[in-house]
Amino acid sequence: MEINQKRDMFKDLNVRKALSFLIPRKDILKYKLKNTAVLSTGMFSPAFVDLYQEKEIDAYDPKKARALLKLSGYEKNAKGILEKNGKELEIDCKVSNNKASVEVVEVIQNFLEKEGFKIKVSIQEWGTYMASYKAGAFDIVIGQWIGFTGPDMLSFVFHSKNTPPKGGNRISYKNEEFDKLIDAATVETFEPKRTKLYKKALDIVNNDYAYINLWHPDIIWIGSHCLKNLVLVQTTNMNIIV
Repeated sequence: MEINQKRDMFKDLNVRKALSFLIPRKDILKYKLKNTAVLSTGMFSPAFVDLYQEKEIDAYDPKKARALLKLSGYEKNAKGILEKNGKELEIDCKVSNNKASVEVVEVIQNFLEKEGFKIKVSIQEWGTYMASYKAGAFDIVIGQWIGFTGPDMLSFVFHSKNTPPKGGNRISYKNEEFDKLIDAATVETFEPKRTKLYKKALDIVNNDYAYINLWHPDIIWIGSHCLKNLVLVQTTNMNIIV
Protein backbone atom coordinates (compact mmCIF):
# COMPACT_ATOMS: atom_id res chain seq x y z
CA MET A 1 0.00 0.00 0.00
CA GLU A 2 1.63 3.25 -1.18
CA ILE A 3 0.66 6.40 0.71
CA ASN A 4 1.04 9.74 -1.05
CA GLN A 5 2.89 11.96 1.38
CA LYS A 6 2.12 15.08 -0.61
CA ARG A 7 -1.29 14.85 1.06
CA ASP A 8 -1.47 16.77 4.35
CA MET A 9 -3.24 13.93 6.19
CA PHE A 10 -0.49 11.46 5.27
CA LYS A 11 2.34 13.71 6.38
CA ASP A 12 1.27 12.57 9.84
CA LEU A 13 3.03 9.35 10.90
CA ASN A 14 0.22 8.49 13.30
CA VAL A 15 -2.31 8.39 10.46
CA ARG A 16 -0.07 6.13 8.39
CA LYS A 17 0.41 3.80 11.34
CA ALA A 18 -3.32 3.77 12.07
CA LEU A 19 -3.97 2.55 8.53
CA SER A 20 -1.60 -0.36 9.10
CA PHE A 21 -3.41 -1.43 12.28
CA LEU A 22 -6.74 -1.45 10.42
CA ILE A 23 -5.74 -4.00 7.77
CA PRO A 24 -6.62 -7.61 8.73
CA ARG A 25 -3.62 -9.13 6.97
CA LYS A 26 -3.97 -12.62 8.43
CA ASP A 27 -7.64 -12.89 7.52
CA ILE A 28 -7.03 -11.64 3.98
CA LEU A 29 -4.16 -14.11 3.61
CA LYS A 30 -6.32 -16.99 4.85
CA TYR A 31 -9.70 -16.29 3.25
CA LYS A 32 -8.87 -14.28 0.12
CA LEU A 33 -5.41 -15.46 -0.82
CA LYS A 34 -5.90 -19.02 0.42
CA ASN A 35 -2.48 -18.90 2.12
CA THR A 36 -0.63 -18.47 -1.18
CA ALA A 37 1.58 -15.68 0.16
CA VAL A 38 3.89 -14.75 3.02
CA LEU A 39 3.10 -11.74 5.18
CA SER A 40 5.62 -8.98 4.62
CA THR A 41 7.92 -7.34 7.14
CA GLY A 42 9.33 -4.93 4.57
CA MET A 43 10.47 -4.46 1.00
CA PHE A 44 12.33 -7.75 0.81
CA SER A 45 10.96 -11.27 1.07
CA PRO A 46 12.75 -14.17 2.81
CA ALA A 47 14.36 -14.97 -0.57
CA PHE A 48 16.64 -11.96 0.00
CA VAL A 49 18.72 -13.65 2.68
CA ASP A 50 21.01 -10.70 3.43
CA LEU A 51 18.31 -8.03 3.53
CA TYR A 52 15.28 -9.84 4.89
CA GLN A 53 14.34 -8.63 8.37
CA GLU A 54 12.30 -10.91 10.56
CA LYS A 55 10.20 -8.78 12.86
CA GLU A 56 6.72 -8.46 14.28
CA ILE A 57 3.99 -7.69 11.75
CA ASP A 58 1.29 -5.21 12.70
CA ALA A 59 -1.79 -7.10 13.83
CA TYR A 60 -5.33 -5.91 13.20
CA ASP A 61 -5.90 -3.63 16.20
CA PRO A 62 -8.71 -1.02 15.93
CA LYS A 63 -8.06 0.25 19.48
CA LYS A 64 -4.47 1.19 18.64
CA ALA A 65 -5.64 2.80 15.40
CA ARG A 66 -8.31 4.86 17.17
CA ALA A 67 -5.79 6.07 19.75
CA LEU A 68 -3.35 7.15 17.03
CA LEU A 69 -6.06 8.97 15.09
CA LYS A 70 -7.21 10.74 18.24
CA LEU A 71 -3.64 11.87 18.92
CA SER A 72 -3.65 13.40 15.45
CA GLY A 73 -6.86 15.31 16.18
CA TYR A 74 -9.38 13.15 14.33
CA GLU A 75 -12.83 12.58 15.80
CA LYS A 76 -15.98 11.13 14.27
CA ASN A 77 -18.60 13.66 13.24
CA ALA A 78 -22.39 13.23 13.34
CA LYS A 79 -22.21 11.13 10.17
CA GLY A 80 -19.65 8.79 11.71
CA ILE A 81 -16.86 10.12 9.46
CA LEU A 82 -13.44 10.99 10.90
CA GLU A 83 -12.95 14.75 10.84
CA LYS A 84 -10.26 17.26 11.78
CA ASN A 85 -10.73 21.02 11.78
CA GLY A 86 -14.02 20.60 9.95
CA LYS A 87 -12.48 18.52 7.14
CA GLU A 88 -13.49 14.90 6.66
CA LEU A 89 -10.83 12.23 6.25
CA GLU A 90 -11.57 11.27 2.65
CA ILE A 91 -9.21 8.99 0.74
CA ASP A 92 -8.95 8.40 -3.01
CA CYS A 93 -7.75 4.83 -3.49
CA LYS A 94 -6.64 3.77 -6.98
CA VAL A 95 -6.55 0.12 -8.07
CA SER A 96 -6.23 -1.66 -11.41
CA ASN A 97 -9.19 -3.67 -12.70
CA ASN A 98 -7.47 -6.95 -11.87
CA LYS A 99 -10.20 -9.00 -10.15
CA ALA A 100 -8.01 -10.27 -7.32
CA SER A 101 -6.68 -6.78 -6.56
CA VAL A 102 -10.16 -5.29 -6.56
CA GLU A 103 -11.42 -7.92 -4.12
CA VAL A 104 -8.58 -7.20 -1.70
CA VAL A 105 -9.17 -3.47 -1.93
CA GLU A 106 -12.87 -3.95 -1.23
CA VAL A 107 -12.04 -5.87 1.96
CA ILE A 108 -9.64 -3.14 3.12
CA GLN A 109 -12.21 -0.47 2.21
CA ASN A 110 -14.83 -2.16 4.37
CA PHE A 111 -12.57 -2.29 7.42
CA LEU A 112 -11.45 1.35 7.03
CA GLU A 113 -14.99 2.61 6.57
CA LYS A 114 -16.07 0.84 9.76
CA GLU A 115 -13.59 3.08 11.59
CA GLY A 116 -14.80 6.31 10.01
CA PHE A 117 -12.62 6.69 6.92
CA LYS A 118 -14.39 7.98 3.83
CA ILE A 119 -13.02 5.87 0.98
CA LYS A 120 -13.46 6.47 -2.72
CA VAL A 121 -12.19 3.49 -4.72
CA SER A 122 -11.34 4.16 -8.36
CA ILE A 123 -11.11 0.93 -10.38
CA GLN A 124 -9.20 1.68 -13.58
CA GLU A 125 -8.01 -0.22 -16.62
CA TRP A 126 -4.28 -0.78 -16.60
CA GLY A 127 -3.18 2.13 -18.80
CA THR A 128 -5.27 4.69 -16.90
CA TYR A 129 -4.21 3.23 -13.57
CA MET A 130 -0.51 3.48 -14.41
CA ALA A 131 -0.90 7.03 -15.75
CA SER A 132 -2.55 8.12 -12.48
CA TYR A 133 0.02 6.24 -10.44
CA LYS A 134 3.04 7.68 -12.24
CA ALA A 135 1.58 11.19 -12.04
CA GLY A 136 1.01 10.88 -8.30
CA ALA A 137 -2.72 11.44 -8.79
CA PHE A 138 -3.80 9.32 -5.83
CA ASP A 139 -4.00 9.25 -2.05
CA ILE A 140 -3.45 5.49 -1.76
CA VAL A 141 -2.43 2.92 -4.34
CA ILE A 142 -2.49 -0.81 -3.74
CA GLY A 143 -0.28 -2.67 -6.18
CA GLN A 144 2.93 -4.62 -6.48
CA TRP A 145 6.54 -4.33 -7.49
CA ILE A 146 7.62 -7.18 -9.75
CA GLY A 147 11.02 -8.56 -10.67
CA PHE A 148 13.43 -6.35 -8.77
CA THR A 149 16.69 -8.05 -7.90
CA GLY A 150 18.44 -6.13 -5.16
CA PRO A 151 18.76 -3.25 -2.72
CA ASP A 152 19.18 -0.66 -5.49
CA MET A 153 15.36 -0.67 -5.50
CA LEU A 154 15.47 1.26 -2.23
CA SER A 155 17.04 4.21 -4.01
CA PHE A 156 14.67 4.01 -6.99
CA VAL A 157 11.56 3.85 -4.81
CA PHE A 158 12.39 6.05 -1.80
CA HIS A 159 15.31 8.43 -2.49
CA SER A 160 14.13 12.06 -2.60
CA LYS A 161 15.98 12.63 -5.89
CA ASN A 162 13.95 9.88 -7.57
CA THR A 163 10.53 11.46 -7.66
CA PRO A 164 8.84 11.18 -11.10
CA PRO A 165 9.63 11.48 -13.90
CA LYS A 166 13.15 10.44 -12.89
CA GLY A 167 12.38 7.51 -10.62
CA GLY A 168 9.82 5.49 -8.72
CA ASN A 169 9.36 7.65 -5.61
CA ARG A 170 5.72 8.31 -6.48
CA ILE A 171 4.72 8.89 -2.86
CA SER A 172 7.10 11.88 -2.52
CA TYR A 173 8.86 10.32 0.45
CA LYS A 174 11.66 12.44 1.92
CA ASN A 175 14.09 11.59 4.69
CA GLU A 176 17.57 13.09 4.74
CA GLU A 177 19.06 10.33 6.91
CA PHE A 178 17.71 7.69 4.53
CA ASP A 179 19.18 9.52 1.52
CA LYS A 180 22.59 9.72 3.18
CA LEU A 181 22.62 6.01 3.97
CA ILE A 182 21.59 5.06 0.43
CA ASP A 183 24.18 7.40 -1.09
CA ALA A 184 26.88 5.86 1.11
CA ALA A 185 25.76 2.31 0.29
CA THR A 186 25.81 3.03 -3.44
CA VAL A 187 29.55 3.78 -3.43
CA GLU A 188 30.58 1.29 -0.72
CA THR A 189 32.62 -1.59 -2.16
CA PHE A 190 32.93 -3.72 0.99
CA GLU A 191 29.86 -5.94 0.80
CA PRO A 192 29.19 -6.51 4.55
CA LYS A 193 29.36 -2.76 5.22
CA ARG A 194 27.19 -2.03 2.18
CA THR A 195 24.55 -4.50 3.36
CA LYS A 196 24.58 -2.94 6.83
CA LEU A 197 23.95 0.51 5.33
CA TYR A 198 21.06 -0.79 3.24
CA LYS A 199 19.51 -2.48 6.26
CA LYS A 200 19.70 0.74 8.27
CA ALA A 201 18.03 2.57 5.41
CA LEU A 202 15.35 -0.12 5.26
CA ASP A 203 14.71 0.30 8.99
CA ILE A 204 14.05 3.99 8.41
CA VAL A 205 11.44 3.54 5.67
CA ASN A 206 9.75 0.77 7.68
CA ASN A 207 9.60 2.92 10.83
CA ASP A 208 8.32 5.83 8.76
CA TYR A 209 5.56 3.65 7.29
CA ALA A 210 6.54 5.01 3.89
CA TYR A 211 4.77 1.95 2.49
CA ILE A 212 2.39 -0.33 4.34
CA ASN A 213 3.85 -3.68 3.30
CA LEU A 214 1.28 -6.45 3.02
CA TRP A 215 2.58 -9.74 1.60
CA HIS A 216 4.85 -11.52 -0.87
CA PRO A 217 2.94 -13.88 -3.21
CA ASP A 218 4.29 -17.39 -3.50
CA ILE A 219 5.95 -18.32 -6.78
CA ILE A 220 4.04 -21.23 -8.29
CA TRP A 221 5.38 -23.25 -11.21
CA ILE A 222 2.94 -25.15 -13.47
CA GLY A 223 4.16 -27.57 -16.11
CA SER A 224 3.11 -30.57 -18.14
CA HIS A 225 4.13 -34.11 -17.20
CA CYS A 226 5.86 -34.36 -20.58
CA LEU A 227 8.56 -31.91 -19.41
CA LYS A 228 11.64 -33.79 -18.26
CA ASN A 229 14.99 -33.04 -16.64
CA LEU A 230 14.10 -29.49 -15.57
CA VAL A 231 15.85 -27.95 -12.57
CA LEU A 232 14.15 -24.97 -10.93
CA VAL A 233 16.65 -22.58 -9.39
CA GLN A 234 15.42 -20.04 -6.85
CA THR A 235 16.20 -16.44 -7.71
CA THR A 236 15.76 -13.27 -5.69
CA ASN A 237 13.13 -11.97 -8.08
CA MET A 238 10.01 -11.77 -5.98
CA ASN A 239 6.70 -9.92 -6.06
CA ILE A 240 5.82 -7.60 -3.23
CA ILE A 241 2.30 -6.37 -2.53
CA VAL A 242 2.16 -2.94 -0.96
